[in-house]
Amino acid sequence: MATEYAYDIELSKDKQHLTLTVELPERRLAREPILECTNDNALDIVKQDGYGNYQLVKGAGTLSNWVSREGIGGDRTGTYIFEKIVKAAAKKPIATASTKTTAKKATTRKTTTKKTTKTS
Repeated sequence: MATEYAYDIELSKDKQHLTLTVELPERRLAREPILECTNDNALDIVKQDGYGNYQLVKGAGTLSNWVSREGIGGDRTGTYIFEKIVKAAAKKPIATASTKTTAKKATTRKTTTKKTTKTS
């Protein structure tokens, strides 16, 4: 799939949000290719431009430059909103004698009586 998308990436001042605006070219002739842009394509565009640590918050659905004879077709422009992925550092609790619990194992022993016979 050709990536002939016209797009614009805007980054917020605090660098927490990223806005991607995509516009597909208009088809004038039937031999021109039908282009589509999905949420996955938008994510690929953002990653290719070096913003790999952002996740999609609001998608624009599927954009398409296909138009029927009646003039009914898909949306050619759309806006995708991304948010920076924040990695929370999870602290492991330190195990102390009072917080450490171990499950007691129940053991059962099979006992048999051994007969001893004396031979005289």
